[in-house]
Amino acid sequence: WRWFPDSKVVFIAPTRPLVRQQMQACYDITGMPSDQTIELTGMTSQKKRKEFWSEKRVFFLTPQVMTNDLVREDCPASKFVLIV
Repeated sequence: WRWFPDSKVVFIAPTRPLVRQQMQACYDITGMPSDQTIELTGMTSQKKRKEFWSEKRVFFLTPQVMTNDLVREDCPASKFVLIV
């Protein structure tokens, strides 16, 4: 993500506990700054998720959130450089 300063990186996991586990593993391994990351689940309101898509760069979420936000065009899919 360093080479693409305006890009978005997305990590998808099937459940909320796995989303959290993936997020922690990335912090531990990569040293990614937490101020540029966010965990998005169904518990996060759609309005807040839309704001986060414009503010943050690294996202940890469930497939349902990704699908819903793509359908609503809340997330800038053209800025994705990596989806895991």
